[in-house]
Amino acid sequence: MKQPIPFAVQAGLVMSAIVALVVAVCFVIVLGMPRPAVSTTSVREMATAWRDASSQGGERRFEVGDTLPPGRQSVLIARMMAEQLQVDPSRLRAFWNAEVPASIGGANAMQALIAIAGHDVVVDAHPAGFSLRSGESAILDADTPVPAFHLAMHRDDGRWQVLRSPDTQLSQWRMRILAAFVLSVVAAAPLVAWLARSLTRSMRQLAEATVQAGLEPGGDPFPTRGPREVLDVARAVIAMRARLAEQAAERTRMLVAVAHDLRNPLTGLRLRAERTPPDTRDRMVRDIDRMSDMVMQVLDYARPMAGRQAFETVELGAFVTELVEDAGACGRQIRLTVPADACPMRIERSALRRAIDNLLDNAARYAGAAEVNAEFDAERARIVVADRGPGIPAAELPRLFEPFERLEQSRSRTTGGIGLGLSIARNIVAGHGGQLRLENRIGGGLAATIELPRVGGAAAS
Repeated sequence: MKQPIPFAVQAGLVMSAIVALVVAVCFVIVLGMPRPAVSTTSVREMATAWRDASSQGGERRFEVGDTLPPGRQSVLIARMMAEQLQVDPSRLRAFWNAEVPASIGGANAMQALIAIAGHDVVVDAHPAGFSLRSGESAILDADTPVPAFHLAMHRDDGRWQVLRSPDTQLSQWRMRILAAFVLSVVAAAPLVAWLARSLTRSMRQLAEATVQAGLEPGGDPFPTRGPREVLDVARAVIAMRARLAEQAAERTRMLVAVAHDLRNPLTGLRLRAERTPPDTRDRMVRDIDRMSDMVMQVLDYARPMAGRQAFETVELGAFVTELVEDAGACGRQIRLTVPADACPMRIERSALRRAIDNLLDNAARYAGAAEVNAEFDAERARIVVADRGPGIPAAELPRLFEPFERLEQSRSRTTGGIGLGLSIARNIVAGHGGQLRLENRIGGGLAATIELPRVGGAAAS
């Protein structure tokens, strides 16, 4: 049998794949595309920006400090900026943001600005060729695009006022990195979603199976595939359930054995009571009958836990009608409403009959009469046994399902019973994959609703 892969290994492999995918996307976008163009400006643009910033007042667009910005200094650009701003050239410094590539274009003539041996050289293009000029003889048109530069002016207080041109190349790199991040997330999202579903599917199956699991062996969808840790937990839950089932079965067998063995001495006591004087005999017989009834209820309570009978297909309306007619023959007053359409159900006939009989017995005992209503839809069938008795305080309703639980304020022991009827009914209904609910009726009384699944649940048994 193939060994399952541990959760840590699966997560590590998938996370490595996600990281590799993200790196590949970033590599293609950031490094695989052409390099962004170098940021450019012109002498006239920088002069206009300087004047606009100065006219606004204050120093919001300037940086003022004791040190000059980094970069290679350009005497040519500083001289031309001094002409544009009409200031002393000795007060201005210009610094390139980066290396100076060729920058061609101009308003009046074709020009290029290049760097030769660390000096700025202007190249003028002519029909007959080109000429190079540098130093004092170099003249650059104010509108010729040049690489972005910083301009610094020496102030009267000895500090430097710096205007930085925007670095559009850096902005392009930032946008490219942001696009790489977004596309990496989009590309990795399906893989992450698949990882989350695949790694948590077996956990969800385990959680659902654990919630639905009873003490009966089999029938619960415990995961058989998935990470090793999840399968280990599933096996541990199955083993624990088996131990609990064996303990419950042992106690149930003991309970059934004790209750069964009590029947023989009770029968002997009843025979002896028949030979006692009449005034004593009646009271003894009533007590013995009560004890016999208790023993039978204990056996009924233990029987659903001891083993299940075969399911068979019945028609709901006919089944409920037959049950109510038999109860009516015993003197119970019951009003019946059943659906006209056929509703086939797979049930344990005798067990479900015993559950409904217990509800009818409670209604007849504490209210004198009952109303039975059967209905169904595509998914579920409901059998409601209602009465007009004193009802039960809402806070006390859950207690009635506990074994041997009785509410003395509404039910005395003179009415019989030891508090197992509803527990028996609930166990039987749960064995059919359904649930039993108790609710107080508007206008007084109690309604007990048996809700059974029409598909899955019992039908699958």
